[in-house]
Amino acid sequence: MVCNRCIKSVAGLLKDLDIPYESLLLGEVHLPEDIPNGKRETLARVLAEEGFELIDDKKTRTIEQMKRLIIRRVNSDLDEATDNLSDYLASHMHLDYPYLSTLFSGVEGTTIEKYYIAQKVEKAKELLVYGELSLS
Repeated sequence: MVCNRCIKSVAGLLKDLDIPYESLLLGEVHLPEDIPNGKRETLARVLAEEGFELIDDKKTRTIEQMKRLIIRRVNSDLDEATDNLSDYLASHMHLDYPYLSTLFSGVEGTTIEKYYIAQKVEKAKELLVYGELSLS
């Protein structure tokens, strides 16, 4: 999930499937209890139809958490001069940056830095398309 519309969409899907949740944040859902296997498969299928995926393994969760942190950083007004991206990720993930970098590159096929730049470009395009900023 990368925006508030995504959160609303996932909330609607969970409601339709009668799956209670404690909280729904950007990229993660906290459930009060485990989902039975049959319902889990249905949820995975419905999410996939909407362009989302159900993530269960640790490596994928770690990468998705890094992506959420990067997107949050791009969308916020953080002062990048005082906190570089590697320190930001390592401190929030509580893992060494070399491990995070190797994991991300190995699974995603691109570096964290290139992903960060791509997200910044997408944010700039969004601001231009919706008229929030102009090129001048």
